[in-house]
Amino acid sequence: MLTSSIIIGIICAVIGTEVAFTLDVSIAGAIATTIGLALLIAVIGTPKTGYIATYLRQRHLRRHYRETMMLCHIYTHMNTPVAAIENGIGTIHEHLNWKPDYTHQAASHLKKQGLLYVTNGYYMLTDKGVAQVKEII
Repeated sequence: MLTSSIIIGIICAVIGTEVAFTLDVSIAGAIATTIGLALLIAVIGTPKTGYIATYLRQRHLRRHYRETMMLCHIYTHMNTPVAAIENGIGTIHEHLNWKPDYTHQAASHLKKQGLLYVTNGYYMLTDKGVAQVKEII
């Protein structure tokens, strides 16, 4: 890690010096600006803790949470007298307090995974979906 820091520092110094000569500006200022840009790139692009990685991880967790909530809701009301109302294609978003598009995206993704299917106008879990909910609970 120390070696990579030294190498990055040398690269930034060389690039900063070249920029300073090209633009006829202060060498120290150009080097400092180059190092600042390198820091900015590191903060944004670090694989584990950078802004991009954090955004992608949070997006994945939101999607996973949404799908888990939908599976649990369907499981709770599956094979009950209110299943058609609670798990209905046109009504489930009201019970989950989600927007219809949000619900449709989650359902589409769960269908692709083979966790749920549609029958008689409402969602039902496949055996794989039931097994996943039981694993969660």
